[in-house]
Amino acid sequence: LRWLARQLGLVRDLDVRIALLAERYLPAVAGREAARVDGLVAELVAERRRAHHRLRKGLSRPRYRKLRGALAAWVRLPAFADGEDAGAARFMADAVERAAQRVGGHEAMHDRHPTASALHALRIAVKRMRYALDFHADTCGLAFDAEREVARDLQDCLGEMRDHDLLFARLAADGAGSWPQLSARVAEGRLKLWRRFLQVRRRWLARTLPAPTVAPLEEPRFVHLEVTPVQLRLVRSAQAEAARRSA
Repeated sequence: LRWLARQLGLVRDLDVRIALLAERYLPAVAGREAARVDGLVAELVAERRRAHHRLRKGLSRPRYRKLRGALAAWVRLPAFADGEDAGAARFMADAVERAAQRVGGHEAMHDRHPTASALHALRIAVKRMRYALDFHADTCGLAFDAEREVARDLQDCLGEMRDHDLLFARLAADGAGSWPQLSARVAEGRLKLWRRFLQVRRRWLARTLPAPTVAPLEEPRFVHLEVTPVQLRLVRSAQAEAARRSA
């Protein structure tokens, strides 16, 4: 899956950079620089075409067919079959706890000025936490709604910041001062995302850290919502009772 994600990521990153330039920032650039931005977009489109060609070749390789076959086999015989829901619930609760601890202890969640590479690493950690939360809800019937919302906002914000950083890197390759108008617009957009990230980060820390009147805990608060087999049965019984009454 990591191999496939890398193949798709190359095309996706170019798609985003093209969209940022053509739809958001090109209209804000004037004069000769606007024509140069048009040329830059054309270069990226050609690069994207080559990356897409490599992706299509990769999807025709035996490696991808083997992956598809393995996933199809897993769907036919999943690891958690009927009668093993309690084990699945405990497994997913542990996965959520580990993911939350990685996010909560990440340097970019506490540094005043985290680097772009640290923010990128945090984005990956947040993405895994969000998917663990989503899968936990689908598997166990319990949803960490508030935590999932904050994780989604964090992932979206960090993803957009990463897209802007990649665009900055592309502009920097042409030398400082080559894109004065465009660089200023991209910097403004990146600054807005940074302020948004600080707000979402405060929301996450406020939800996952204990209140000041409570003795400090090292792990996030929502980790203690681990689903036990008894809780899972009670939830399912309540759902069954609600369905019976509505019927």
